[in-house]
Amino acid sequence: MNFFLRKEEWLQIEAFGKDQNRFLTAGILTGKLVSFGVAYFLLMYLTVDYLGKSFPSYIDTSIFKDLSNASPEILSLIEFLQILISIPLLLIFWKFWEKRNIEDLGFDFKNFLRQVSMGCILGILLITPGFFILLLTQNLRILSFEFPVDQILPWLFFFFLVAFFEELIFRGYVLSVISGYFSVRSGVLLSSLLFSLVHLSNPDTTTIGLVNIFLVGIINGVLFIKTGNLWAPMGAHWTWNFFQGIVYGFDVSGFKFPKILRTEISGPEVLTGGEFGLEGSILVSLLFLSFLVFHTEFIRKPNLFKTL
Repeated sequence: MNFFLRKEEWLQIEAFGKDQNRFLTAGILTGKLVSFGVAYFLLMYLTVDYLGKSFPSYIDTSIFKDLSNASPEILSLIEFLQILISIPLLLIFWKFWEKRNIEDLGFDFKNFLRQVSMGCILGILLITPGFFILLLTQNLRILSFEFPVDQILPWLFFFFLVAFFEELIFRGYVLSVISGYFSVRSGVLLSSLLFSLVHLSNPDTTTIGLVNIFLVGIINGVLFIKTGNLWAPMGAHWTWNFFQGIVYGFDVSGFKFPKILRTEISGPEVLTGGEFGLEGSILVSLLFLSFLVFHTEFIRKPNLFKTL
C-alpha cells in the first residue's frame, strides 16, 4: 500500500513541554488522558442512568450488564450513544485544552473514498491468509453456511460504528496528544499499548491476543500518520472485525457473533487463537509483523520519529 503524509503542516504543531522536564511533561500528559477517560465514563454513566429513569418503559438498562445475546440494532444503539457522548467531549478537550484544529483529528474528506476503500481492502487482506492457512492445514473445517442475509447490513453497520469510535479515540485523539508532547513514534507506540490494555477485560483474553492488538494499533497508527486521516485505519479496523467474526466464523476479541460460515476449530490455541478469535493466533502476529516490516516504512522512515 502506498500511503503518503497528507501535509508537512501536520508535523509542525508546537509541542507543549518540548523543552521541559520529561517527567513533568509525562505527568501533564497522563493527567489529560486520565481526565478525558474519567469525564467520558462519568458522562456515559449519567446518560444511561438518566435515560433509564426517564424512559423506563422504552429503555431497559439491564441490557448493559449482559450484551452476549443483544441484537445488532441494540449494540449499534449503544455504540452510537458512545459516539454521541465522546465527540462533544473530545472536541472540547481538543479545541480548548490542546488548542488544535478539528482537521488534525483526521477529518479531511478530500480523499475519503480512496482512503477508506484502501483501508477496507487492507483489513480483508490481513485477516484472510490466516483463515486459509488454518483451513489448508486442517486446523479448521467448514461445516455449513447458515447466516440470514437480512442480518448482514445491521452487523456491518455495528462494526462500522465500533471502528469509528475506537479509531477516533485511540488514533485521532490519544495518538495525536501523545505525539504533541513527545514524538510521533511515542504517540504510535503508547496509543497502541493503551488500545491493547483496554482489551484486558474481554472474555478469554490471551497474551498473544493482546500483543496482536498492540501490533494492529501500530499498523492503524502508521496509516493515520501517513494519510493524516482516520479513514484508512477505520476501514481496516471495520473489515478486519467484520470478516473475522461474521464472514470467517471466529470470535472477535473474545466476543461471539452470528456467523456466515459455521466452522469447527481443532488445532492448538496458539495457532487458531482459541476462544479469543483469530487475532489471538501466532499466525496473525507474523502477518502483522510482515506488514510493518515490508509494506510500511515505519522502522526506516526518520520523519515518523521526529518530535513534533
